[in-house]
Amino acid sequence: MFSPGFFRFKKGPAERTRATSQKPERVAGKEEDMKVLEKVVCMMLDVHLWTGRKKLDIGDLKLVGRDQIPPEDLASLGSKKIVSPEDIAIFATLKKRAERLLEGVGIRFLGGYALPETEVEKVSADLAGILSEFTTAKKNFLAIYDHVVQDWINAHPEWGSIIRAAIAPKEEVERQLRFDFQMFKINPVDDRSASQLNAGLVKQVGGLGDRLFFEIGKQAEEAWELSFKGKVKITQKALRPVRAMREKLFGLSFLDPRVNPVIDRIDAILAKLPTSGPIENTDLDALAGLVLLLSNPDKMREHGAAARAAISSPTAIHAESQAEEEATETEEEFDIPSPAPTPTPLFTGTWF
Repeated sequence: MFSPGFFRFKKGPAERTRATSQKPERVAGKEEDMKVLEKVVCMMLDVHLWTGRKKLDIGDLKLVGRDQIPPEDLASLGSKKIVSPEDIAIFATLKKRAERLLEGVGIRFLGGYALPETEVEKVSADLAGILSEFTTAKKNFLAIYDHVVQDWINAHPEWGSIIRAAIAPKEEVERQLRFDFQMFKINPVDDRSASQLNAGLVKQVGGLGDRLFFEIGKQAEEAWELSFKGKVKITQKALRPVRAMREKLFGLSFLDPRVNPVIDRIDAILAKLPTSGPIENTDLDALAGLVLLLSNPDKMREHGAAARAAISSPTAIHAESQAEEEATETEEEFDIPSPAPTPTPLFTGTWF
């Protein structure tokens, strides 16, 4: 059974050979970094929302009396709502869905997202679907805009005067509600002054690999908090974020050669898990250890570098062979905060 007190997993070939390769791996040079752009498509989201709010002025209180305070659902933090938030929630939902779509396969880059070319067609189709939903929702909202405002006034009759004073023209709402996206390729400047002009771009491109490890780390942290922390049993649903991280790493593996060993580690762990039913005991231990590895960008880079060194160095391979023959294998510990050495499930049902 997985114990939140602490957790051990045996060091694999990559970790045990780390000591045989002290020299840091040089991931890529400037020319190699810029070649990454050949495999990347940039995607920019152009989404603007209408908040349905206006600034709450002191003059508004004169309309109803200074001693009166607007209810919390009408005004907060110096602003007043002129429609119900529920009537415009769909637009924020669609924006968030588009962002999650891009974050699932790409990474942040130059104010947009860098996507692998292999994912562009599918992502474009999915974004086109979200655009269609946004356009339809906008059309439907504008058609009932006047009624929506009046319903909000009817819900707050004593504050009707300040709502009416802040009503935005329908044309303004139409302009502010916007959803679009653009795709483009980036090519570095190619002339005598290219080195100086491309300096900023080279720096941005050179950091894409680290950005990938960082974003995977954040995703793994979220997965840990949601599905693994303090759990003694999880369902197959908990594997979804792990598989999603695996696919993101695979699609962008060309950004850094240390990514592939991390993918291999994920595949090795997932291959040993049951394909149905709950995941618990040693299976959960192994999976939790994987998530902890993925939550630490430095550990991922170290694992990737050590695994590559083990493959490329004859000395490391020999050392690994000898290590396999030893009766006792070194173990590495990850400390996990725990109120007690024995876990107490939060409830007795099945977790996901």
